[in-house]
Amino acid sequence: MKKWFKRLLLLFLILLLGVLAIAAIYLYNKKPQLSGDIVLHDGVTADTEIVFDRYGVPHIYAQNENDAYFALGYVHAQDRLFQMEVLRRLASGRLSEIFGKDLLTVDKMFRTLSLSQHADKVLAESSSEQNTPYFQVANAYVKGVNTYITQGNVPVEFDLLGIEAQPFTLKDCLLIGGYMAFSFSESFKQDPLVTYIQQKYGEAYLKDLVTSWHGDDKLVPVNNGQTNNPTLPVAPPQAQLLQQDLQGFAALMEHLDRQFPAPIFQGSNAWLIAPNKTQTGKAILSNDTHIGFAQPCVWYEANLNYGNQNFYGSFLAGVPVAMLGHNLHFAWGMTMFENDDVDFYVEKPNPANPEQVWERDHWQDLGKRTETIHIKGQADTTISVRWSSHGVLVNSLSPYFDSQKNTPIAMWWVYTLFPQAPLSSMYALSKVQRVEEAREHLAKIHAPGLNIMTADSDGNIGWWAVGKIPRRDAHVNTSVFLDGASGKDDVTEWYDFDKNPYQFNPASGYIASANSQPANTGIGLIPGYYQAVDRYQRIATQLEQKNDWTAASVRQLINDDVSSVYPTVLAQILPLIKPQTTNEQQAYQLLQQWKGEHTATSIAPTIFYRFWWHLHRLALQDEMGKQHFAHFLTVAIGKKTMPHLLKNPDSPWWDNVQTPSKENRDELLQQSFALALTDLEQQLGKDPNQWQWEKVHLLTHEHPIGKVKPFDKWLNVGPFGAAGGREVINNLDFIMDSTGIYRIKGGPALRRIVDFSEPTQATSCLPTGQSGNPFSSHYSDQALLYVKGASRSELMDRAKVLEQQEGVLWLRKSK
Repeated sequence: MKKWFKRLLLLFLILLLGVLAIAAIYLYNKKPQLSGDIVLHDGVTADTEIVFDRYGVPHIYAQNENDAYFALGYVHAQDRLFQMEVLRRLASGRLSEIFGKDLLTVDKMFRTLSLSQHADKVLAESSSEQNTPYFQVANAYVKGVNTYITQGNVPVEFDLLGIEAQPFTLKDCLLIGGYMAFSFSESFKQDPLVTYIQQKYGEAYLKDLVTSWHGDDKLVPVNNGQTNNPTLPVAPPQAQLLQQDLQGFAALMEHLDRQFPAPIFQGSNAWLIAPNKTQTGKAILSNDTHIGFAQPCVWYEANLNYGNQNFYGSFLAGVPVAMLGHNLHFAWGMTMFENDDVDFYVEKPNPANPEQVWERDHWQDLGKRTETIHIKGQADTTISVRWSSHGVLVNSLSPYFDSQKNTPIAMWWVYTLFPQAPLSSMYALSKVQRVEEAREHLAKIHAPGLNIMTADSDGNIGWWAVGKIPRRDAHVNTSVFLDGASGKDDVTEWYDFDKNPYQFNPASGYIASANSQPANTGIGLIPGYYQAVDRYQRIATQLEQKNDWTAASVRQLINDDVSSVYPTVLAQILPLIKPQTTNEQQAYQLLQQWKGEHTATSIAPTIFYRFWWHLHRLALQDEMGKQHFAHFLTVAIGKKTMPHLLKNPDSPWWDNVQTPSKENRDELLQQSFALALTDLEQQLGKDPNQWQWEKVHLLTHEHPIGKVKPFDKWLNVGPFGAAGGREVINNLDFIMDSTGIYRIKGGPALRRIVDFSEPTQATSCLPTGQSGNPFSSHYSDQALLYVKGASRSELMDRAKVLEQQEGVLWLRKSK
C-alpha cells in the first residue's frame, strides 16, 4: 500500500512539475523580448539596433527612416498589441465580437458615427500620395506591427478571450485617430442638457448656467486679438423636442461612460517660457495632457535615430506618428482647443415618408445603410444607419430612443467634412527646426481642435489653436440643438487660418494653455466647451512672478495642487454659514484657513468636496433629473457654473421645484454644510484630524479585462491615495457622487518638460509604465513615481542610453 502511495505521490509530483514547467515556458514566451537577434524574412533593409533603457523605452538606431518606423511598429506591438486591438475595434464598432453583448451599445454608437466609412474615403482620396514620406513611414510602421503579429507571441489577453491577432492596416491607424477626435468632444453630454433646460425651464434658468465665457473670467491673450469681447448669442427657442429624446441622450451617455474600454481625452496643461524668464537663457516647454486613466496608459515613448534625425516622441497605440515630441532644435506639446466642432440639428421629417426630411425648400431623401454586428456567444444583430445633409442621425439607438416617435437629430462633425490631415501634420512636426516652420503644417489640421505649443533652441515660443472655424449667422448659439430644416443655422463659410488664435514671442515672456477661452481674434469669441479658468489663472499667475525658471522649478509647478478659485468662493460664502456642533466649528475653521492646497494629507479638501457635492445636488438635481445632473458634473459647465451662481441669491435654481415651499441660497448653504459633516463622521469617524484627502481621493488604472473579477487583482494597477484635485494644475479629476469616495477618472497622462539648455535630458513620467504586457517588468514600474510627482529622463544621448540599458535587441535583415 505504501509503495503504491509513494508511486502515486511521485506521479503527482512529476505531473505538477510538468505543469509548472509548461506554465513557466508559457509565461517566459509571453514576456517582451528586450535583447537578442531577430531575423526578419521581410522587414528592415539593414540591421537595426534597439536599445531598451531601464524603463523599457526603445531607442532605435536605424540606417534609414523607413527601417526606424518599421522597428517602432514592431516594438510598439510587442508592448501594446492588445491596446491596439481594443482601440481599432472600438472605433470600428467591433467590440461585441470579443467582449459580448455588454459592449453592443458602444458598437452601435461607433457604427453610427461612421468612422470606418470616413477612413475609407480618406484613403481613397489620398491614393496618389502613397509615395510621400508620411505614407511611407506609416506603411513601414504597419508592416512592423504585422511582422510582430506573425513572428512574435501575442499577448495573454488574446488567449484569455480566445481570439486571434489579425493583420493591422493603415485604415486601423486612421480609425484610432478618429476615436481620439471623437473623445475630445463634450457635445454629447452638454448640448442635450442645455437644450433640456432651455425647453423645460426657459431663459430664466438657462442664463445662470455658464455655457460659454463668463465676463468675470480671464481670457487667453492672442497676437491677433481685438479689444472688444462680445458675448455669445442667447439661445433662441427651438422646435420642441420630445423629452424622451433628450433623456435618451443622457441615458445613452451614462451607459457609454460605464462601458468604454478605452480612455477619453479630457483637457491638458501646457506652458512655454521664453529665454528672458529662465535661469539658463533657453526656452522651456512643459506639457501634461489630461486623459482618462486606464491600463495600459495612453502614451508610448520611443527615441528614433536615423541619418541626422534624433527624435523623441510620445505615440498613441496603433498610430504611426508621434502626437508629442522633440528633436534637438524643436519641441511641441498640446492641449485641447475645446472649440465646438460637433453640433446637433433637429430635422423635420416628412409625415408621408419617414425616409425624407425637409431641407430649406424641398423634401430630401435620407441616406441609409445596414450594418451587421457580430456578438460573441449570440446571434448577429443589424442596425440601420441613416443620415441627412448635416450628418448621421444619432437618436435611433434602442432602447434609448423610440425610432417610431422621435424627431430625427443629425450630428454635424467637422472631423468628417474634410480630408484627414492631423497625422501627416504631426509627422511633419518631427522634422521642424524652428517655431515659424510649424505654422504651415498646423494650418492643415481641420479637427480635432488642438492648442499646439511650440518652442525651439533659438529661444522662440509660439502657440496656435488649430482646427477649422465655421462662420454662422449672429443668431446661432451652438450650445443647444439647431434648426436643420430652414437652413438658417447652417454654416455660411469657413474662416481662414489667420483668424485662429495664436501667440508668437509675446512680451510677457510666457504662453499658457489650459483649455480656456481665447480672446476675440476679430470674429467674435469662438464657441466651445472651454474649461473653468482655475488652472489657466494659477499657471499664468505663477509664471508672471518669476524670471529665473529652471526645469526643476517647472517640475514643482507641474505638480502644483493649489486651487486659485475655491478659497475665494469660500471667503464669500462662509460668513453665510453658522456652524452648530464642535465638529462643524472645527471643519469651518479648516475651510477658513484653507489656501486651496490638495496635498495627500490635507483635510480641508475632504470637507470641501463633500459640501460642494451636496450644494450642487440640492440646487440643481431637482430641475435636471439624476442622469442630466450626473453629466452636468462631468462637463465644463458643471465646473464653471457654481462659483458664479453663488453670486446671484435670486436665481431660480435655489428653489426646489419639487416642494411647495420656496428655498433660498442661504438655506442650501447651511443644509449642505451640515449634511457634509454628517456624511464624513459616518464615513471616516468622529475625529476630523483623520479625514486626510488621500483616504478618499483614489487612483486605480483599470484594464479592459480588469473590469471582471478576479482579473482586477492581476491586471489593474492601484489603488493609490493621491494628492491633486479638480481643476488644479495637478488635475487628478474625479466624479462627485453620493459615495464620498473620489475615484480619479482622468488627469495628466504624462508630465513632460523639455529644457533647451539640455534638450537630450528632457524629463517625464507615465502613470503606470511603458508596457501593456502584464508579464513585463515595465507594466507598472512608474506608478509610484507618478503618484509622488517624480520624474525620469527622456534620454537622447547614446552614451547615456547605453549607461542605462536593460537590453539590446537587433532586427536583422535575412541573408
